[in-house]
Amino acid sequence: TDPSSPQYLWRINQYDDSGFGWAAPTTVIAELGETWSEPQFGVVKTTDSDTTGTPVFFIGGGYSSNNSSGKVVIAVEVLTGDVVKKFTTGMNYSFPSSVLVIDENNNGFVDKVYVGDIGGQMWRFASFVDSGNNPLSFPNCNENINSWTGQVFFKTDSSNSRKFFSPPSVTLEKGYDMVFMGTGDR
Repeated sequence: TDPSSPQYLWRINQYDDSGFGWAAPTTVIAELGETWSEPQFGVVKTTDSDTTGTPVFFIGGGYSSNNSSGKVVIAVEVLTGDVVKKFTTGMNYSFPSSVLVIDENNNGFVDKVYVGDIGGQMWRFASFVDSGNNPLSFPNCNENINSWTGQVFFKTDSSNSRKFFSPPSVTLEKGYDMVFMGTGDR
């Protein structure tokens, strides 16, 4: 909308709370916890032939002390509030922190996303094979978000006692990503 005359576009919530006097949410995401994550913006492809992309923001699902919610990473369409992609597979811990969005080849499309959970696991969301399931050489990624999956690539300890509350930092090196992370409790 126009910054000098902003307009209400949409609202996301964990449930429909319109009975409490609020405007009904445009999008309901039942997996949401306490939303501490700051949106991280980017443009994603939604098909292999997509050349324009879809503007989205990524958020972690939020905090939950008992991990009953927040076990999701979400890409939301900026103008409509619609969920473009929701990652939930294999997630046992909530994601309170912001995510880190990477455009490795600087072509304007998101290549991958990094974020840690409160179970001490660092995740990477991306696809490293083409539409024919052929491996891509680094740093190439399949930029079609609908082909992405989440992978845990680092675990702090076997008891999952160390928590990630902040996003990692990444240095893009020749042949690999160098990921820096720190754990702690709030």
